[in-house]
Amino acid sequence: MEENNNWLYDGIPFDDTLVNNYQGFVYFIENLTNGKFYIGKKTFWFTRTRKGKTIKFESDWKKYYGSSEYLKEDIDLIGKEHFKRYIVNLCKTKGEMNWIEAAYQFHFDVLSNEMFYNNNILQRFYVKDKTKRVPFSENIRCFFVDDELIKIRSKNMCGDNNPAKREEVRKKISEKKKGEKHHQYGKPISCEHKQKLHDAAHEKRKRKVIHNGITYNSMSDFINDNKISSSKFYTMLKKGEVIYEDGNGRNLSKKTKEYVYNDKIYKSIMTLVAECHISTDTFYKLFNDGIITEWKD
Repeated sequence: MEENNNWLYDGIPFDDTLVNNYQGFVYFIENLTNGKFYIGKKTFWFTRTRKGKTIKFESDWKKYYGSSEYLKEDIDLIGKEHFKRYIVNLCKTKGEMNWIEAAYQFHFDVLSNEMFYNNNILQRFYVKDKTKRVPFSENIRCFFVDDELIKIRSKNMCGDNNPAKREEVRKKISEKKKGEKHHQYGKPISCEHKQKLHDAAHEKRKRKVIHNGITYNSMSDFINDNKISSSKFYTMLKKGEVIYEDGNGRNLSKKTKEYVYNDKIYKSIMTLVAECHISTDTFYKLFNDGIITEWKD
């Protein structure tokens, strides 16, 4: 095999000695002439049973160039020297390989993206004619948690759409947590602990809050003056519409962290790993070394 056709891992030729530690890998193959990609998985090993004994064999992973017929046609047409192969994740199990491969394929929307050779996902979702591909809905495109997905989930869970607010569901939840079924059943709480919980709750409500430039002496004052519920207050706190004056309140937001690498901002770890063709292990190494940093507004 020509040197420039070696599998690349973290930007350098893959070390063959690592194969003993893994079941397989998830990979990207890039057509250098048009920028198209193929996402797939490949096992390092397969087994055969002979005379009652299971024997382990190494696969043809070194010479492997994917299973896509579209990709193979282009390789035969222009030659392997015009393709690069990247190992993006090393996997311990077949289940891990399947999950990560599908995650990348859904994330890049390979069935409606003309820049990918893939024409199926998990051998269950197919597109026979590339010219008739239909983009996924926005709900499915938000495969990874982001602001848009949070808005969709919030809208879909409002009012009667929220199962937890239905009377029959509330009864079932109540029954599951009654008496001995409750996770705190039989666990005594000391008077000291009760007092600490009481003091913490009251102390929190006494902290000054700011809304639209107006300072309120406490959370209770803000709720009473604006005639809102405490749940509405915490929703506003999550959105940053109201803040504590001391600025060191608990951050209730669960927004996905963004990261900066090579002067570019990525919305999530998975997005950065996929677009930069690096492994998650390399991500954390670069993060610990300060090369990748968290984005702060």
